[in-house]
Amino acid sequence: MNKDKMALGLTLAALNQHAYSSGFLDDSKASVSSRSLYFEGDQRGPKGVDQRQSVTGLKFDFSSGYTQGLIGFGLDAQGLLGVNLGGGISPHSASTSNTVSHVDSDGTPVDNWSRLGANAKIKLSQTELKAGNALAPNLPILVANDARLLPQFFQGTMVISKEFADVTYTAGELNRAIGRASSNWAGISAGGRKGSDAFRFAGADWKPTKDLMLQYYYAQLEDYYGQSFLGLIRDFQISPDQSFKTDLRYFNSHSDGENGSNTNYQYKNGYNAGGLGKIDNNTWSAAFTYTLGGNSLTLGHQRVSDSGGMPYVTNGNLVDGRGRSEG
Repeated sequence: MNKDKMALGLTLAALNQHAYSSGFLDDSKASVSSRSLYFEGDQRGPKGVDQRQSVTGLKFDFSSGYTQGLIGFGLDAQGLLGVNLGGGISPHSASTSNTVSHVDSDGTPVDNWSRLGANAKIKLSQTELKAGNALAPNLPILVANDARLLPQFFQGTMVISKEFADVTYTAGELNRAIGRASSNWAGISAGGRKGSDAFRFAGADWKPTKDLMLQYYYAQLEDYYGQSFLGLIRDFQISPDQSFKTDLRYFNSHSDGENGSNTNYQYKNGYNAGGLGKIDNNTWSAAFTYTLGGNSLTLGHQRVSDSGGMPYVTNGNLVDGRGRSEG
């Protein structure tokens, strides 16, 4: 091969590589954020604990674009650091559950804790797949908790498709969770009991009109429960500065697998039944919001059936045995 042909080949290869990766780099973004928290939880009484604690944290986020071509590839990454400034649960013990900071094996808060996470992502047309250990779902049947210093993450796979107009399909399977105050992965559980191997879900959000959204989701936490969700959101614009919003939700949850027979998988069965038992619950809610300019008024009502408490996802048993999972 002569030098001119070789040079041309190398140039074309470089241009092709640039075109292939330009979307990955050009559409990428990164940010650093910080958050500080003072938590005061003084539980009065002979069995109560006193938790007064100050913590601060840093969060680094990177989100790439997609490579060029029929199938685009990308990467999301997160790095988190939490620092204990002082305090903790008193009296503490080896069974201490701390939702503010990571703790040592004897229940004392560690000086600092950190974790890294990343998701590989693939996009084909209007369908996106993410797989990794930094998933943060925000769905009716599962919301990643971000109500303390650092957010909760899940490990697994999620698919979101918008191939059809006005409909968004979502499905996935998750197998591990990491808590807001932890560096250790745990099984996914209901009520902090034994960890399950899989949380599976699928659903759709349909907007037949711009002001109306209908939702259906089904979720299964293996060996704990199956759950159906129906939702309706109607936003009526009365005038340019007035609106009336209706938000209706219904959950039906029933026992699955070991929940009905194995005490390790049983769930707190509501205040009337007491103790642990089989999941059997219906919950519905209605909220009506009137908005005028920058002000809004909401009236709502929620009803939970007496046959059992509504189940929700928490961290279960720890994978590596270090520290304590969240309650």
